[in-house]
Amino acid sequence: MLLRPALRPPKDQKIATSIADNYIPDRPLSQTDHDTLGFGRLADGLSKYLRNRRTAAPLVLAIMGAWGSGKSSLMNLLRFDLEKYGYRPVWFNAWHHAREENLLAALLENIRQQAVPPWFSAGGLMFRLQLARARWRTRVDVEGADHRG
Repeated sequence: MLLRPALRPPKDQKIATSIADNYIPDRPLSQTDHDTLGFGRLADGLSKYLRNRRTAAPLVLAIMGAWGSGKSSLMNLLRFDLEKYGYRPVWFNAWHHAREENLLAALLENIRQQAVPPWFSAGGLMFRLQLARARWRTRVDVEGADHRG
């Protein structure tokens, strides 16, 4: 009974209700997580760069860092921002396909599944109309160049 008051924390000290209140989880950030690492501004900047019409292809963007440094969190934040502006980023983790015979085939399948909207949706029909128009323009330009040449 005499030790009981000594073992109680002071009244002004906050007691954590869970270990979750005192750590940063070892998983990539989701859309609703607090940006503990402060990558939001970097992700916004990268998104603006990628969305800029003056950013010319081909383009390679490398996110490099040590294990657990937040690469996947940064990529998630970038993906969420691009989706907010109507883009359809493709998430491909090469580690998950390390045993595949043909890594390129796995990548192309991920692109087909994630980037191309379903046929019978408003986005899918619009996507296919824009694709057909772009292909038609390219064909006309190529055929026109052949006849002029």
